[in-house]
Amino acid sequence: MIIQSIIGLAVFILVAAALSENRKKISFPFIFIALGLQLIIGFVFLKSQMIRQVFLYLNELVLAVESAIGDGTSMVFSYLGGGPLPFKEPYPGAAFILAFKALPIYL
Repeated sequence: MIIQSIIGLAVFILVAAALSENRKKISFPFIFIALGLQLIIGFVFLKSQMIRQVFLYLNELVLAVESAIGDGTSMVFSYLGGGPLPFKEPYPGAAFILAFKALPIYL
């Protein structure tokens, strides 16, 4: 898994260098320093219990907003927004309507 990530970063850097208009101005030490900082920050985020708790709390907030939006759209738009269907669903997921169930979360 980590090898795939390292290969992905290397390919991304090589593609960016290949598509660069001025390859002489590419500073590889700067790139390696930036990658090192990214790895350090990623390690701190993954291993710090306090930061993990902050992200779990933010996740709970987002889930609460998603639930409130789902309740509101089902109240306003009935079955189109996620309320009970007035008919039998032909197959699982057939009642999912993007405009009323997924988009209100992101708007």
